[in-house]
Amino acid sequence: FDSTAVKITSETLLGYALGLYFYTGVYLMSRCFYVMKNTKDPVKFSVLSIFANTVLALILVWKFKHVGIAMSTSIASLLNFAQLYYVYNKKYIKLDSIKLLKFGLVILAASAAAAAGAIFFSNSFIRLAVFSFVYMVLFIKPLMKEERFRKFFKR
Repeated sequence: FDSTAVKITSETLLGYALGLYFYTGVYLMSRCFYVMKNTKDPVKFSVLSIFANTVLALILVWKFKHVGIAMSTSIASLLNFAQLYYVYNKKYIKLDSIKLLKFGLVILAASAAAAAGAIFFSNSFIRLAVFSFVYMVLFIKPLMKEERFRKFFKR
């Protein structure tokens, strides 16, 4: 595994990382449909997502090579999540889109702050430890203001 392979792998992982929020969203939203005894819509949207992924991969691979394939998977996951979210809001329960968007932005900001804190270290283990510590502090501090979490930690 030489430096070229490391570069290619990191570029590809970045393409996949762009879709992490949506991979998780698809996982959770599909379970919401299953709870409502609706298995047809998630399957329909998955098939459409696979088709979109294939078409996007064929288009993006010419310009972006291996990163294009990863990006096509992330974009297809975004499309799948958007379909599931839209239909679930229409058929079942209206979700708070603003609250979900704010949560996503908080995760993005916390990740950026943790990465900024970790970037100054060359040792991978120390970098991971600093990233994890900063990330946990940023998330645990606001949670400690909630009564149910204070009760849990007072035990």
